[in-house]
Amino acid sequence: MQIAVTGKGAAVRSSAKDLKRAWLGRATARLTDEEREILGRAGKILKELLDR
Repeated sequence: MQIAVTGKGAAVRSSAKDLKRAWLGRATARLTDEEREILGRAGKILKELLDR
C-alpha cells in the first residue's frame, strides 16, 4: 500500500508546524535567562539520549 500526502495535506502540516514554532517562540520569550539556559541544557541531554 502506498500513501501520499496531498497538496492540501502538506499545507495543513506546514501550517501546524508554523503555529507550533510561533507558540514556542512566544513561550520561551517569557522565560528568564536562567530558565532559557536550563532549557538549552535539557535539550542537549535529550538529544544525547536519542543519539544512543
